[in-house]
Amino acid sequence: MSSRYTTATLPTTREVFRNCAPARVCQVDLAETYEHKHQDLSRDDPTKGLRRMACEVAKSLLRTLAGEGLVFTKDHFRSLQVRYVRMAEDTINRYYADAMVNGLEFDRHAEEVAVAYR
Repeated sequence: MSSRYTTATLPTTREVFRNCAPARVCQVDLAETYEHKHQDLSRDDPTKGLRRMACEVAKSLLRTLAGEGLVFTKDHFRSLQVRYVRMAEDTINRYYADAMVNGLEFDRHAEEVAVAYR
């Protein structure tokens, strides 16, 4: 995902949700084929891989919200951090349970390290 893609997509998504009831919104893939490009996590380098992509998406989302008039305080960011950690823990628990039920390998420690806030 590039900055160009993120910048174009989030405002469009915002407009859809502003003008339509959420129950009437769905995501459609218009491409005949989609090549998913796996990337390294790049935990130690914010200019590469998934870390870069996550930063670009977060920046675009926060800019979009600020453009709508939302003012962010330290408390907002602290709440966001706490919520992120809780959702990450819950997601890891669900994925672990799914992997165990289906006999799949799941490196729980690696997942916990990947989502740890530092």
